Amino acid sequence: MKLGKSRFEFQLDKIDKLFAEAKVQEDPAQWLFTHDLRTPAFMLEGLSKMYAAHHNKPLFKKLNEKFKTLEDILGGIDYYAAFAKEFEAAGRVPAPIIKVLDAKSKEKIQLLNEILKKDHWLDGKGVEKIKTVLKKADWLQDKKEISLFKKFYKKEIEEIQKFVGATNFVFTDVESDIHELRRKIRWLSIYPQALQGAIQLKSNKRATNDLKKYLTEKIVTSPYNQLPKPVPGAAIMCLEKNYFLALSWMISTLGVIKDDGLRVEALKEALQQKKKMSDTRALAAAHQLLGEEYPTTQSLLNHAAMICKDYFSQNYLNGLVID
Repeated sequence: MKLGKSRFEFQLDKIDKLFAEAKVQEDPAQWLFTHDLRTPAFMLEGLSKMYAAHHNKPLFKKLNEKFKTLEDILGGIDYYAAFAKEFEAAGRVPAPIIKVLDAKSKEKIQLLNEILKKDHWLDGKGVEKIKTVLKKADWLQDKKEISLFKKFYKKEIEEIQKFVGATNFVFTDVESDIHELRRKIRWLSIYPQALQGAIQLKSNKRATNDLKKYLTEKIVTSPYNQLPKPVPGAAIMCLEKNYFLALSWMISTLGVIKDDGLRVEALKEALQQKKKMSDTRALAAAHQLLGEEYPTTQSLLNHAAMICKDYFSQNYLNGLVID
């Protein structure tokens, strides 16, 4: 059976419904942000990324750019809005600095409103056009797809290991080291959700003491680790469950460290926009506002490097895909 097109349509129907509701709102972009357009946009970005590696590359690459544009802007809105809200609640950051972050968020919202109009998302024509284009794709049988998905995963894992190896576990920048690594490994957990049951978890390895530290209750019970059920009779690809959960722990933990680092960067950026000052001075001012107990950027980089060295030394990723 051929299931590729239906996977896209499942997510396209979600965003189409959101767009239909958003178009009658006073601020469609703001409404879509608060009603989680980002999740189905992520799924569609992941699907188009995978399928571009297998067939009809120009078609899926173009779609990937469209979905990535949506997701990137939504991510930008969240970046500034979340920190502004957090700083306001904490009461340590001056209101004028928070207003800078609010203004940045509103700029992204305005940009999204422009994209919604330009790409005909709100009137339904954008989704309709994509569905028409998808009918022309050379969809493959499920067994062939699974074979390609396995190769794709292994290639992604190889690229992740090369990325980490190049750092020699010495991280120097929150964005280009921690955040970028997290982006790469996070896709390995997004694909199973996007593929709607084509990937399942299977317990194939006993949880050693080294592995058990990753299998916290929060990770094991997380809804993100409960995968969609497979289509009856369709071929599936299996990932080793404990290794997948360990990967989830890494994504979660690096996410916390990443946010701690970017919180300082966001505040530094806002301070520099409000008043001309050097990076060093702005960074010191940001840390002063966050408090003496707040971790330094170097300590965050060291912490991330340490847990990555420990995780990757166990070679869990090499055993993730079950042949």
